[in-house]
Amino acid sequence: MLVTKIKNINTMKAYIGHLQDSVELEKRELEKLANQIQQDLEKGLSKEEFEAEELNNKPQRDEMDQIVNNQLKLQKRIAPQLSEAHIRVNVAMSYNWKEKNKFTIFQNASINSSEKMVNSFIRKGEQAFGEDKFAPYREKIEFAFDNIKGCQHDLMVAREERDKARERKNYTFEQLKKVDPIFEGKLWKVAEEYETDYIKKFVKNCKYIFIARANKKQQETGKLQRAWSEKDVAQATEMAKMEILRYVYKLARKIGKEVKTAKLTGYLWSFSTLEVECEDGERQTWNTHQITNYSCYGRPFTQWPTRKGEPCVIAIAIEEKKDKSFWAVK
Repeated sequence: MLVTKIKNINTMKAYIGHLQDSVELEKRELEKLANQIQQDLEKGLSKEEFEAEELNNKPQRDEMDQIVNNQLKLQKRIAPQLSEAHIRVNVAMSYNWKEKNKFTIFQNASINSSEKMVNSFIRKGEQAFGEDKFAPYREKIEFAFDNIKGCQHDLMVAREERDKARERKNYTFEQLKKVDPIFEGKLWKVAEEYETDYIKKFVKNCKYIFIARANKKQQETGKLQRAWSEKDVAQATEMAKMEILRYVYKLARKIGKEVKTAKLTGYLWSFSTLEVECEDGERQTWNTHQITNYSCYGRPFTQWPTRKGEPCVIAIAIEEKKDKSFWAVK
């Protein structure tokens, strides 16, 4: 799987949650597969094979019984309160087994998502049943483990992207321009053609709203309000640049591919059409316009939906009214 560049923090959180669930699911699938392999091989194991393996361990069991008997004789004189069962447990724990039943070892083997445990499980299976017989099961285990590693890698990359996105939330436009690769793409270059005109109108609108609010507050309080300043112009300019960048982010997510050529017409957020040709040859057309919607309480609010479809008639008319050719980047 590949991690896409997701700019929205909430979307990234949801994506990370999905990847975490995928990792846990793949882990459970690996454990289920290991249990199924153990059951299949146990069913195919003959009684004769198991008993033959047990006979290999008989000399060691006889040796351990002799140690237990010696300990019992010694304990009767030194510590008669110790039971035989207690002594057998101590001897079994300290006894150095040279070779155990390889079939029992494999049946008792456990597995998890660590590479060490996976390799250990495979090694025990090959020792018990031979490399050739265990080869098909090894392929299944390695495939399941690769799925886990793939999900874990995607999760790691997604978390890194989330952390970068959190840092970028506090960046200024100029700081973003230095680090974000989107500024090198065709979408930004075509949107940048609108920058001067968009900033001019945006600052003018902000100034109008500022003065209207200041006059209203002055009438209500009787206190003289501060005038529109260069600082306000700088803040409004920064906001305008960010609005253009948000438009590019939004359309980049919508398109979902690398763009070869782009053509933008109309007003950026109000009525605009973006026509692109992707690197794979696909052509897409996206229309963005401003609408007024109403909440369940009847309160109006503004939205800027972007939909796929034919070029917007209003956007084309706006462009023709400007008396200039379509802005295009190739």
